[in-house]
Amino acid sequence: MKRLLFLLLAVLAAWLVYARVSVQIVSREITYLSRGVSVPATIVTPARCDSPPVVIIAHGHHGSRNERFGLVTLADTLARRGIASIRMDFAGCGESSEPFTVNSLTTMKADMLAA
Repeated sequence: MKRLLFLLLAVLAAWLVYARVSVQIVSREITYLSRGVSVPATIVTPARCDSPPVVIIAHGHHGSRNERFGLVTLADTLARRGIASIRMDFAGCGESSEPFTVNSLTTMKADMLAA
């Protein structure tokens, strides 16, 4: 069962990366409030889609939302396939104004829910 799931995920990932689709996308830098602080984020959407499905993309430990060959590429690829995304910098990462000592699973969860 695990092998089948892994195979399906690998096929989906390959399709997302290698299938060429020429859809215009829009990328916007924003901030939003979570836990009383301003959280820097990026929203990427298909250009001509009124209400696309949305996914939250979370970076890894001490990463950032702008990891060039990972999260940015994933967000752009999803948008070209009609799926919007939001990704944010968690406390102490990227453009966050908070120290890393504030970073915890609780604050990360709160930031994702506030998005």
